[in-house]
Parts: sequence; C-alpha cells; structure tokens
Amino acid sequence: MSTRKRRTIIGMLTVLCIVISMLTVLAYRISLQSPPNVIWAVFSGYYQYDPRHEMPPTDLFRDRPEPSLTYFLDATLKRCGGTYPQLSHTMVARYEVEQVEYFGRTDYHAFSHLHTRIYFADGTTARVIFRFEAGHNETYPLYLVDVSTIHAGSWMILGSLLRDPTTPPPGWSTYDRDPQPTACNPGAPYAIEQMP
Repeated sequence: MSTRKRRTIIGMLTVLCIVISMLTVLAYRISLQSPPNVIWAVFSGYYQYDPRHEMPPTDLFRDRPEPSLTYFLDATLKRCGGTYPQLSHTMVARYEVEQVEYFGRTDYHAFSHLHTRIYFADGTTARVIFRFEAGHNETYPLYLVDVSTIHAGSWMILGSLLRDPTTPPPGWSTYDRDPQPTACNPGAPYAIEQMP
C-alpha cells in the first residue's frame, strides 16, 4: 500500500473517530437533559427546570413538588398572620418558584430543592431554597445496578413549615397532625438556604 493511500485511510479513520466521539457526547448530554432514560438513571439522576416556563418530563414525577410548597407555605403564612418571621415581620405579598432541582440518585429518598422568591408588602424580596423529600419513590427498572428514582411524589417538607390542620398535603391520603406550631418562632429552621 502506498504512503498516500495509507495517509488517506488514516485521515478518514481519524475523522470517523472524531464524528463518533462527538455524536456519543451529544447523545449523552441529551439523555441527561431528557429523563428518565437508562443513561440518566445510571449516571446522573439530576434534573432542573423553571416551572414558570418549562414542564418536567411526565414520567419523572408522580406529582410535582410545587403544589406541596404551596400547601405548606400557605398554611404557614395563614398560621403566622401572613408573615414569614425568619426573614421579615412585614406581610408577604406573594411568592414564586423560580427553579426546581430534582435529585433522584440518592442513598435514601429522592428530594427536590425549590428556589423560591418571596415578595414582601414593603417592596423587598428574598430568595429561599426549600427542601422537599419524596414520600413515594420508584426505582428506574434496571435490576443489575443502583439507579435513580422516578415517579417521585407525596412530597414532605424538610424544615418546620406548618401543615393545614384540616387537609393532608398533595399526594397524601392521611398525614400525622402537626405538633405544637413552632414555625412562627423566628428561630425555627424554615429552609436550607436564605438569600436576600
């Protein structure tokens, strides 16, 4: 085989390897951004979305965590006289979930972080990250390896937001009654992070 032919074959093989590598990386990235699928379940388990503009994949959640935040935070505001004592004694005008992070690959239950902007009546705002744990978890159907959770639901707040004493949270048919309400106390652990 001539040197020229050998160089042409080596060049073509190099280009082919580069194209295959690029396609593999692209497929990997796409699979991580569109769960649930095998690659996502084995290697990642992480997903994030902006609930104001995006819908999460239908098979990822049994029920989404945002209605649970509404349930717990509304009950807390009602029982604390419309205030969020951890941040301000000013009345809360409204709040909005800006981002949801889902962590499906854990040692225990799946959990979500809800990045929430709280707007106060005096015009100030604060960003709080509420952490919710899934009470309902199903494993992605791969039986040979440890994989991520799908169909997560029945979200429980990790912190001391209060419950509505008359109705259970979304995804629950029954729920233990609240202990003595302490969330209106400014020293109560509302959330995992607070950023003005």
